[in-house]
Amino acid sequence: MHNNLAFLLAVMTTLNETFVDTDKFVRFAKAVLPKVPPLTPKALRQCLFKYVTMMKLPDRVAEQRGINLYPSPWGAGRMDAFGRALNTGFVRLDPHNVRQLNAPVDYPQLWGAWRYDWVQWNASIQNPMGRNIAQSIGLRATVKFPEKILPSPVETKVDASKLNGLEQKVRLLNAPRWPDKVFPAVDPNKAAQGKGLYNKLCAGCHRPAPLKDANPFGQRYDMDHHSVIKITTIGTDPTHAVNFQARTVRTGLLMGVFGRPVIPAVEATQWLTSKIMEINNWPDRAPNYWRAPLAYLARPHAGIWATAPYLHNGSVPTLRHLLSPVEQRPMRFCLGALEFDPANVGFKSDCLPGEIPFDATLPGNSNAGHEFRNDDRHGHRFDKIECDELARHGREGILGCELTEDERSAIIEYLKTCDEENLICDLKES
Repeated sequence: MHNNLAFLLAVMTTLNETFVDTDKFVRFAKAVLPKVPPLTPKALRQCLFKYVTMMKLPDRVAEQRGINLYPSPWGAGRMDAFGRALNTGFVRLDPHNVRQLNAPVDYPQLWGAWRYDWVQWNASIQNPMGRNIAQSIGLRATVKFPEKILPSPVETKVDASKLNGLEQKVRLLNAPRWPDKVFPAVDPNKAAQGKGLYNKLCAGCHRPAPLKDANPFGQRYDMDHHSVIKITTIGTDPTHAVNFQARTVRTGLLMGVFGRPVIPAVEATQWLTSKIMEINNWPDRAPNYWRAPLAYLARPHAGIWATAPYLHNGSVPTLRHLLSPVEQRPMRFCLGALEFDPANVGFKSDCLPGEIPFDATLPGNSNAGHEFRNDDRHGHRFDKIECDELARHGREGILGCELTEDERSAIIEYLKTCDEENLICDLKES
């Protein structure tokens, strides 16, 4: 539930104040200078000025071009990581590379993700280091493009070895088990009923198959063939996937490198992250291949009970809402509270003082899709044969007919058991 946007804006404000306020700068210099000898106070202030200027560049360009960078608040637990990385990474090539950040997504669970052959909500990246480097750029890690492109067309302070240290720590995370000493214990009879419904309605997308061949990169699960679902099928907000596929980058100083004035953003990001790997002398552990499918990843459900809100953009507050038609999902709720709702499985959505509610009517925030309902919203009601077909293949955001309250409860009960080491839900022996 970390509010990344509020945090980053606060850091930028504080750094700027430290530069302009003499008393703050003196305290800052007193703490920093002993750690970076032989830097002088004057040189430190120049470094701070350069860094503040660099951090504020995308915002300043957006203001000059009349762009509202944040048309809707991200709120707690959401971030437009792709959009911000592209703005920060390529603004120095051309001011027109700055775009609106209108597709924030929910932080996905990290446990087990290193075992997938594709990551990110839109299944766009193969190499974890490529993702980590891009995110460092999004959080204002220094990237420069010198006018003379030799010996390298990129200068950066990104440290791949430290990013790899974090990546190795992520591998130690396990999916959390349902805390039955705190919340009501799982009802085994209801969970057994939910298992049958899960296998019929959910497992086809959310239960990945093992990779056929041994993978030297530690990846165990083939996400590509069953778990990457077209946005026309899943029906959830398309903005995140569409933005990345449609976005372009003006090459500016790197025109000589690419031979074209405009290239797809996915190509630019793959090139930039690969160059930074080269600068860091990073060994090739996995192909750094990027793509931009109009699709979203159906992640395995290990620990899913602990990952609210749901859908890629965090637009649905609880599992019970997720298993309901869109008309039964709240259009406005808050994201910052940490009190858990064990009956509906999600966080309580009461607003904290001063918090701006999530608004599902804003761009990038739609809570539609991934529905179980009895009609196609065009007046046609499904019969039994159509319901079974929807359960197998889905259509326009509908994955099956409407579930009864008892069926929703049964599936939720089974989902509480999804915490096994192999990322597959199962009932444990008591």
